Amino acid sequence: MDSVDRGIIDREVRFSQCKMWDLQKSFYKKIGIKCWQECVVPNFVTSNCFISYAYARSILAFARDYFLTNPEANRSMQPIYIIEIGAGAAKLCYVMLQKLISLREFWPKRANGAPVFKYVLTDSTSTSFDFFNNHPSLKPHFESGLLDMAKFDAELDQFLTLEKSNIVLRHDFLEHPVVMVANYVFDSLRQDAFRVTKDGKIEEVLATVTAITAPIELIISREPELLKYIRCTWKAKPIKDICLYYDEDEECGAVVEEMRYMCEQRHNVGFASLKSGREVNSFDPPKNQLPGRSGEGSGSSFLLPVGTFAAMRNVKNLAKNGRMLVIAGDKGHTQLSEMDGIRDPHVAMHGSFSCMVNFLALRIFTESHGGFSIYSPLLEGFKCAAFGFGIGDSTLPLPGFRMYFSQNLGSRFGPDGFSTLQRCLKEEAKAPGLRSALAVVRLSNYDPDVLYKFKQVFIDKVPHASDKLQSDIRKDMRKVYACYYPLHPSKDVSFEIGRIFMGLKDFDVAVDFFKLSQTHCGVHHVSWYNMGVCHYYLNELDSAAQCFDESLVLCADYPDALKWRQKVDDLKEFLGEPYQNADNFHLPSHESMMNVGAGASYTPKEINKWDSQRRL
Repeated sequence: MDSVDRGIIDREVRFSQCKMWDLQKSFYKKIGIKCWQECVVPNFVTSNCFISYAYARSILAFARDYFLTNPEANRSMQPIYIIEIGAGAAKLCYVMLQKLISLREFWPKRANGAPVFKYVLTDSTSTSFDFFNNHPSLKPHFESGLLDMAKFDAELDQFLTLEKSNIVLRHDFLEHPVVMVANYVFDSLRQDAFRVTKDGKIEEVLATVTAITAPIELIISREPELLKYIRCTWKAKPIKDICLYYDEDEECGAVVEEMRYMCEQRHNVGFASLKSGREVNSFDPPKNQLPGRSGEGSGSSFLLPVGTFAAMRNVKNLAKNGRMLVIAGDKGHTQLSEMDGIRDPHVAMHGSFSCMVNFLALRIFTESHGGFSIYSPLLEGFKCAAFGFGIGDSTLPLPGFRMYFSQNLGSRFGPDGFSTLQRCLKEEAKAPGLRSALAVVRLSNYDPDVLYKFKQVFIDKVPHASDKLQSDIRKDMRKVYACYYPLHPSKDVSFEIGRIFMGLKDFDVAVDFFKLSQTHCGVHHVSWYNMGVCHYYLNELDSAAQCFDESLVLCADYPDALKWRQKVDDLKEFLGEPYQNADNFHLPSHESMMNVGAGASYTPKEINKWDSQRRL
């Protein structure tokens, strides 16, 4: 029986050389934008308004530090290029641009009037480019020149060509430092696995990859669907000389040796330091404080992000003198204590797959280039980090950037803390109040997904809020919509904002949002019905009748539309002509229509039934 019959994909190879990495690229190329539209890949924590605003503020602080302390930079007409690696559905890009634009008054004033920023969406495949080109939220930014896009495999490509402006970005063109943004990207790039034994010896951990339960046709064709059947087993082998392990990449070998040295120091001395003698950090817990992982002479296990090293080199080499700022968010390890113990690498399977990122190795890599690093001190959760190459020294100290990033993204309450807070408020509070829900929406920097989670609180309680609070909420809802990036047809934020404006009795504004709902997420009988109710209360009875008719075309037995269509006819007959100018007839009370869009006068269970059927 040959290897194909037994489902063996790879046998005892370096982890970075496994074929599953190629399958991963094929997966993203084949599935494309559906990865995010269908939530195959989790993305809330990496693209919500909280983290987007923090990234935008960090980049703005960097730009201010750079232009305000470097007068020669103003002689160039070039902007600072923000290059996002693995842009996915471009949601992070859109929200970051919206946040940057909202902060325009604080942009550094360039003497020659040159633009400050240009954002570049990149992906290793161009399958998403049609989606980007046609997305209504991105079009204005493309047209303004603030946004461009390029096909770029960060692990392999040495330059990139912008699709819109046809400019080639390379080291002999770019005059300013580049900003590299990478969220949930590093965990999907190639890695190698190593162990440090209890006596300080380094071992490579080789992977055997199998898909034993996969259909034979799938094994032969190597289609990306094979990933769902993948299983990995591991075997450690001693390495005689780590300096020779990476033939043409001495930097990787040097980082592995530093990691080996630190692991040996931690277990033999009780704390770790670089070979230079500098302690790794002050918040790494002593050994024996992470149960099941540490102990005297227990050894360590770690991954080496070789794909991320390559990506950093390639983007760094685009810029003049290799000056680059990296802002990254990912799951990973920042402390040596997290690598205590001899254990197999963990590969998380979720349609595609991902691994923990070794931020400590990235720090060693960056500092070997004379750079700096800032990252979260916490052991658990999503981590944010900044790495600077050729910047951050006495010539360009970046005080504003360092202060903002360390206090807001490298702090003890960052994106992961916010994500946990909003989730716990929703799941653990039995009946969150309007002010609580509004506070978390504001804390999120007006994130549409957060509003969507608390939509019923707003719909139920906004009508009873004070005039001042209602006035504030009107402004808040517009700020939420400014950050709305239509992606999931079933998550219709425009529709819910329309319902909230109905509760505020702003019926004309509500109609506008229901029309946006139909544009973004498709025509539906309930949105037509809600517009009919709004026109009814605006005394626009012909428009109301037309909307109810449209609703009944899509759902002939929708009881609310039938009832309200008859109500319009009865009122028109009572008023006679011309009813449009009649201003002395009695409108029903506001409370009688508070459940519109979900079935007026229905029980909560029936309301939820209609709401769940709202999408075609």
